[in-house]
Amino acid sequence: DGAMPLATAVDCSMVSPNASVEIKSLAFTPATTSIGVGQIVRWTNTDGKGHFVTSGHQSEASAGLLFESPTLAVSATYCLRFDQPGIYDYYCRAHAGSKTGVVKVQ
Repeated sequence: DGAMPLATAVDCSMVSPNASVEIKSLAFTPATTSIGVGQIVRWTNTDGKGHFVTSGHQSEASAGLLFESPTLAVSATYCLRFDQPGIYDYYCRAHAGSKTGVVKVQ
C-alpha cells in the first residue's frame, strides 16, 4: 500500500540516537522514552545475558510484527527510527514477565 513503516531498524554505527535505553537488571531504563517523529532510539544491553526488544505484548498475536531485535549480546546495541506518531509498547521476549517498555512518538 506504499505506507511508510512505523518503525525501521537502522545501523547504530551510522546514526546519532535522539534517546537511549539501557537494558540492565532485567529492566529497560528508562521504561518510557519520548521522541519526535523521525527520531531514533538506541537500546544498549549492559546486562550479563542476552535480551530482545520486541514490539507489542507477549500475549498478543501481533507481538514482534512491528519490530524485533536479534538477540542482543552483552554490549550490543539496537536502533529504531520511528516514522509515525503513536505509543509503541515493547518487551523482552526472553524475560517477558519482568521487562516491558514504551516509546511515545509525537
